[in-house]
Amino acid sequence: MEILSLECAFDWLRVNYLELFNSVAEMIAEDQDEPLPLNWSVLVEDWDRTYWVVWIYIMTLIAMGGDGSNCTPTHEYLTSWVFEMQE
Repeated sequence: MEILSLECAFDWLRVNYLELFNSVAEMIAEDQDEPLPLNWSVLVEDWDRTYWVVWIYIMTLIAMGGDGSNCTPTHEYLTSWVFEMQE
């Protein structure tokens, strides 16, 4: 179930933020010497927690306005969740 969950999380990113997803997927593929499209079942064997942290970081940037320089929330519910996770 964890494989599906991580794959679904990044698929959500692909559907909603394709350009950002493509950049992240290329970075992961290069780092792991894996071809695109990414095979999540291979990646989660050793890197599951790492890629969840990457996904949460990306969600934080999106919630904070895209590049992190603007602290005005653009997604109110996501921003609330991020701040609650930090407490």
